[in-house]
Amino acid sequence: MADDPSVSLPALDRVCADGVCHCDWRITLQDCEESIAMWYINVLNVAISGLTAVLGELSHYDNVIKADRDCNRNHTLNP
Repeated sequence: MADDPSVSLPALDRVCADGVCHCDWRITLQDCEESIAMWYINVLNVAISGLTAVLGELSHYDNVIKADRDCNRNHTLNP
């Protein structure tokens, strides 16, 4: 029974049944059925996070830095 390859014990990072391993994407993405699809999803998440960071910095510049510069020049805060 211990040498039967069709029976596998569930591990923390993956569950294998009949030679097909499914990963827990929070822990690992290597040597699994979903590894390629999850790699693309992770790349998309990195791109969206980067775009959000850039837009946030632009918004910060427009609302805080530019407004502070206008306030110091005119001694009033103009929208």
